[in-house]
Amino acid sequence: LSCNAAEAEVAQALLALLPCNAALTDLDLSANALDEAGVRLIRAALESNSTLLKIDLRLNRAEPDTVGAIEELAKRNQLAHQRTLRRAQDGSRAHSAAAAS
Repeated sequence: LSCNAAEAEVAQALLALLPCNAALTDLDLSANALDEAGVRLIRAALESNSTLLKIDLRLNRAEPDTVGAIEELAKRNQLAHQRTLRRAQDGSRAHSAAAAS
């Protein structure tokens, strides 16, 4: 979605889609001419999204604080994803050890 200059249309679509997203992990929204209001809509949508791990908002017209808050939400998801992977690995090891004995 990079370089679309779609402004409000992109933000409105993402507001509807991101909360129910279960597969998208990386989103490039750079150079879309998104303004502060549009980026705030995206931030609101990400509050209930746990799968997006990386979002690129370079070259938009949002305030650094808003972009930083979105990056923090992506980091939250990254940490949760890492914890899930560790639990799965630990469970797999325990299952393998039990099967070996």
